[in-house]
Formats: sequence, C-alpha cells, structure tokens
Amino acid sequence: FKQKTAYEIYQCDWSSDVCSSDLVENAIDHGIDLKEDGRGKISIEGKEQKDDIYLIVSDNGNEAALLAARRHHRFISMAELNEAVIKVIAGPEKKSRVVIERERKLTAYHEAGHAIVIHDLPTQDPVHEITIIPRGMAGGMTISLPQEDVTFQTRQQLTERIAVCLGGRAAEQLALGDISTGAGNDLQKASAIARNMVTRYGMSEKVGNVVFDSGHDEVFIGRSMAQTKNYSEEVAALIDEEVKALVDGAYARCGEILTHRRRELDIVAEYLLRYENMDAKTFEQVFTDPAALQ
Repeated sequence: FKQKTAYEIYQCDWSSDVCSSDLVENAIDHGIDLKEDGRGKISIEGKEQKDDIYLIVSDNGNEAALLAARRHHRFISMAELNEAVIKVIAGPEKKSRVVIERERKLTAYHEAGHAIVIHDLPTQDPVHEITIIPRGMAGGMTISLPQEDVTFQTRQQLTERIAVCLGGRAAEQLALGDISTGAGNDLQKASAIARNMVTRYGMSEKVGNVVFDSGHDEVFIGRSMAQTKNYSEEVAALIDEEVKALVDGAYARCGEILTHRRRELDIVAEYLLRYENMDAKTFEQVFTDPAALQ
C-alpha cells in the first residue's frame, strides 16, 4: 500500500527578520544582496527528483556555513550559497567517478542542448550554471534560476517546458547521430507535463475543458494499483494522441532551435569538456562574444 503525504512548501522571505538578524549579517559576506541574489526557486535538468525545489534557509544556510568553514573563509560568499543549494538538492560532486571520454562528450552535448533551448525560449528561466560533473545518479545538470515567483503557468510556459526537457535528447541526435538512455528521466517529465496539460488543465483543443484525471490512486485486494478511468477507450486513445502531438511538436521545435544554434551548441559542449562547469556569465558570452571563449 502506498501512503500519500502532503508536504507544505515554503518560500524564503529574504527581507524577513530571520535574514536581517545579527547572526546572518555577521556570517554573510557584505557584498551579497540576499533579496537580489537569494532566489527562491531553482530548476534542474537531468535530475531525477522533482525539478522545482524551494529553498529553506536553515538547510542551505547550514551547508553554506560548513563549506565556508572548510575553506577557512571568515564569511559565507555567494559561491558557497550557490554550491550549498545544489549540494542539498542533488548531492555532492563525484569527481572521483571515472567517466569515459565518449560519455563525457555525450553528457556535454546533452547539457548544452538543454541550455541552448532554455536560452531561446522566452518564458523559461535563465540558465544559472551548467556542469558535467556527476552528482548522485545524474551525469550532469543544467540549472535555471527564476527572475520572479509565479503561482500559475500558462500553456505556452508548459509547452516550452516540455521542449526544455527534450533539448538534451535532440542535441544528442543532432551532434552525435545517436541517442542514449541518459534522457530517460527527461522523457518521463516531458510526458507527464503533456499528459497533465491534456487531462488536468484542459489545454487540448480536441479534448476540451474536461478533466479526465481522478487525481488519486485506488488500491483493492486482488488488483494492482492503478488510477480508475472515468472515460472510454475512444477518449483514452484521443488523450494519447494529443499527448504525443504535444511531445512531438516540442521535440521538433528543439531540433529547429539547435540546428539554428549549432555553432553555439558546439561552443558550449567544447567548453564543458575543457572546464566541466559553465556559469551564467560565461554562457551569455557564447551569444555575445563567442570568440573570447575559443
């Protein structure tokens, strides 16, 4: 039996008394503006866990303090804060893991594909960091940071989110002429978003403004756990058709973006193979001053 637990998700209020206390003011580097630099939510491509994670001051603050102490720093810098966020969510870097060159190249193009697609889609949060250093079960990650907190998502945002999920797979196909199992979790996320759009949010013109998702699992003795369908096989076939159309359309859009941005895709992948990490400033240089990176 599967137990369902509801978890309350809290966002940081960086202007609160907690963040303005003497302890925080004395521990955090004075060059850091928590309101500006302490973003509330990040998104990670290539991570198996839920991709939207809200920061909790205590967990990430403690981890950042530990990192600063190990480096014999008097204050916690933005580098420690950023590294703490990623470490809490994705786990520590596994620099000792031996990765063969063929897989490093595949990971570099995969993550570069995510990043390029994010850059060219107007509703997506900007790229914060790209890495091909393994963490947990992930071979690499592309991390986005939002510019503002949002409560709802539009059809355009969700459609473009599907494209972001598929950017790595499309880059593998375009640059290497083959695809890998590394995109497995991306495909699951893309399919889940598309199915929710059709069955829960009424975002399919053919299916219409009808909810076909019961929203809960039912378990009976002698039966496997499955959602009870409250619609016919004909409707189920239409739902599958619409889900596939959304995913296929997003994948085609990825192909168009990456074909147009093939030069930038190669630059990002080559940079990752050389340095393993690329920050937001360097990533923007790919589009504004690519010669400086070559």
